Amino acid sequence: MKSYYLGIDIGSTAVKAMLIDGETLTPAFRVGVGYPTKRVSGYVTQAPSDWADAAASAVHGVIAEADNAGRSGNILGISLSAQGGSIFATDENYKPISDAVSWMDARAAEEAGELQSRFGEGVYLSSGWRLSPLDDASKLLWLKKHDSALFRRAAHYLTTADYYTGHLCGRYVYDPASAAITRLYDFMRGECSRELLEYLDIDAKKISPVMPSGTLAGTLTKDAADELGLDPGIPVSVGAHDQYCAAVGSGIRRPGQLLIATGTAWVLFGVTREPCFSPLHTAPCVFPELSGGDAKKYGVIATLSGIGASVERFAASCGYSLAESDRLAAALLEKRPDVGRYVPASPCEEGRGFLPHRAGTGITYDPVSGKDYAARYLALLEGAAFEALAAAEKLPLGAHPSVVMSGGAARSALWRGIVASAAASRGMTLELAREKDAPAFGAALIAAAGSGRDIMSAVGETETVPPVGEYAAWLGEAYLLWKKAILSE
Repeated sequence: MKSYYLGIDIGSTAVKAMLIDGETLTPAFRVGVGYPTKRVSGYVTQAPSDWADAAASAVHGVIAEADNAGRSGNILGISLSAQGGSIFATDENYKPISDAVSWMDARAAEEAGELQSRFGEGVYLSSGWRLSPLDDASKLLWLKKHDSALFRRAAHYLTTADYYTGHLCGRYVYDPASAAITRLYDFMRGECSRELLEYLDIDAKKISPVMPSGTLAGTLTKDAADELGLDPGIPVSVGAHDQYCAAVGSGIRRPGQLLIATGTAWVLFGVTREPCFSPLHTAPCVFPELSGGDAKKYGVIATLSGIGASVERFAASCGYSLAESDRLAAALLEKRPDVGRYVPASPCEEGRGFLPHRAGTGITYDPVSGKDYAARYLALLEGAAFEALAAAEKLPLGAHPSVVMSGGAARSALWRGIVASAAASRGMTLELAREKDAPAFGAALIAAAGSGRDIMSAVGETETVPPVGEYAAWLGEAYLLWKKAILSE
């Protein structure tokens, strides 16, 4: 009989379940199930029961996939990848008494400003995250002000990670990264932020304990086993925040490695020897220990806001699809003008980019057509690659970090060729991660690590992306001009 590890990824809109082979630690079967999000008058909420229902459907589905393939087997361990920043109240028995306020909900702008005035950079330097209207601390202050009855009634406050871990094994715990993103956990001291909780008037006992990723949280209860169609007693390991699981699932596990996860925004995730705080407000936290004797490591997250969205919006405003835009721009790729005539551009949204941009730079959406459009579109894609390079240079990853690219832009041959060429101009190689469900894969690998397996060499499907001819050398010169113009360096 086959054996598997099960990873469950509760993302922002769907739950994905993945079985990986218990011997080879490679992906075997996967199923995704969506769940609803409520958006009313600017508020964004989700029902914790919907997370659990979607997870149960996904697990039933992935077990059925294995059965239908004639590869039924037993589950050796379970772990979880979870969205961060969604929080809700429960009674003393951990039963939800409110919907979860999503990380996408920005109702607490005034409260975030109040906490920033009170604590300044202290919250960032303890949790690794800046205060914002999206964070849990600000939302709890909002709750105290606007729904005092619920605030007083709450016996516990749970996030996605500790809620579903407890749902599986009866022990409501979560990992350092999932705790830190709430801003209520001081990962530098390894304890709840006493000063912040005191200001919010919240007893620390209402916040879940923190345990390292991969440690045993408990075993699958009979109720949870019946719900999932599994046997009770399966080990449940503490999982990780979804960005950390995505890194693990993409092979990013050692200092000096960098993941560029591309989408509406681009997220850079690096692994470092020391926590990386910076004026650019990178988000550091403890990285999971994935093998015996593994030295302490830290993850660091940097966000390039709006890159994917800006490029899509520019193409749409000019009447072009992304596929057509790629075709037009690719024709110009090896015919770039003399670098002295290069006009720098950036798709980072003005005022929202990760890096500090000089006033007046960025993207404008004046419609253009023909050759002018193709040249501007290509310059934006080059600008995106330069944004990633400039951000990577700010992280302590060593002289030549190992770079992996995933997500939407990685599916574009043009865009990944540009990133590979830009990376090559700085002495780096680019690998393409083919695993599209990296958070679920990472969670399953953490389950394997929790059982004592060494997962450091376990990888999904990747391929090396070669640079484009002499274009890399041209990009190297253009990058210096871009930094001078866009970053005022």
